[in-house]
Amino acid sequence: MKTNRRKYNTLVINELFIKYGYTKMFIRQCIKGERSSVTALKIAEEYKILNSQIESILLQSKKSDVINKTSTT
Repeated sequence: MKTNRRKYNTLVINELFIKYGYTKMFIRQCIKGERSSVTALKIAEEYKILNSQIESILLQSKKSDVINKTSTT
């Protein structure tokens, strides 16, 4: 049985790497829930917040592109 690989937002991973100074592997483990320290939980929560902010910005950008394309035609 083939398992699906999880994809993480590398921009957010890099920002957390810079902010906390932990390895990217450790940060991914925190996000997966494989680590349970206070810092790991904080990293996982911050990842969720930053990732959702980026996704909402991208969604707004796509919506505005669609609106702009329909208004120009």
